[in-house]
Amino acid sequence: MTLPPPLSPPSGDGPLLPPPPPGSSSPVSPYAAPPGPAPDGANGLAIAALVCGLAFFVPGAGLVALVLGIIALRQLRARAQRGRGMAITGIVVGSLTTISWGLILAALLAFVGSERVEDGVAAPSAAHPTTGRVTIDELRPGDCFSGISPASLDWASLSSCDDEHEMQLITIVDFGDEPFPGSEEAVGALAERRCIVASEPLLDESKLDRVEFFFIYPDSRFAWEVDATALCIASSLDGGVRGSVLK
Repeated sequence: MTLPPPLSPPSGDGPLLPPPPPGSSSPVSPYAAPPGPAPDGANGLAIAALVCGLAFFVPGAGLVALVLGIIALRQLRARAQRGRGMAITGIVVGSLTTISWGLILAALLAFVGSERVEDGVAAPSAAHPTTGRVTIDELRPGDCFSGISPASLDWASLSSCDDEHEMQLITIVDFGDEPFPGSEEAVGALAERRCIVASEPLLDESKLDRVEFFFIYPDSRFAWEVDATALCIASSLDGGVRGSVLK
């Protein structure tokens, strides 16, 4: 009886590999991972999101980039495509662009809805009358008018500053959240101090010899709580003046 030759022990530390199959020129490695699917190009929506995000100067492009980037990320979870970085870039840039355009729009609306102020003098809006009878609450800094006095502070007659007038509203002082000073006299003294400080840089010094200062302010605690402001007015010394006393 003939015994088969003994098996040779494996050399080295590697595993004992089976012989290659017929027709194969190299052994099969047990550690080789099966090849995955090849990427199928770049995602079109990701590219579009990036392009729209870069077009930040076009209103609405940022919002489009944000939406396209989100959709592209969802598609990339299920598809073997490139474009994740482009989609994320489109989302980030689109978000920043959308916020920026929103702030710009809000600023424009606020500007259109308010009066333009230059050097402390508000330019009358289109709805503000330039002539005629108005209440003192309708007066705006720079307005020239006649018809009010310490005994009658309800109505004023607006006119052009080039026409003869008695007074001109220089500015309006807001006392903010300050507490009521305690008496009408104290409010008057406070209004005078604040008005002089606020009016000084606005006045044409060459015209001050023909006017004196006149102040309208809240004369009680209740009036203070309703409207804590003071009107700083230049009043003609001789009953009539032409031209503005502002710079």
